[in-house]
Amino acid sequence: MARDLIRRSGFKPDVDIEIKFTGLRPGEKLHEELITEGEGIVRTPYDKIFVLKGDACDLNWLHGKIEELVKLAHEQDAPGIKSKLKEIIPEYQPFDMTNCVLPQNP
Repeated sequence: MARDLIRRSGFKPDVDIEIKFTGLRPGEKLHEELITEGEGIVRTPYDKIFVLKGDACDLNWLHGKIEELVKLAHEQDAPGIKSKLKEIIPEYQPFDMTNCVLPQNP
């Protein structure tokens, strides 16, 4: 991508502008999933541009689910929140913290 941007700016990669590989920064992702399975992907006249056609959302249903999430949050019910999110968003995969080591306060 860097080489393409340099060329499109009228320069030569590694000649006019040096490229250094520094690795990922903290919090930076190597892969980003922008489209999930089940979304209606529609082609456009342009090769690399697509349009997503999602399902319509019932706002009354969504407001009810948000109210349920708020109630679970007030109860500090983390497993309930994860379960409710999975119900609302079937693709949701909660992060498993059972093997995580959290820093201790001195």
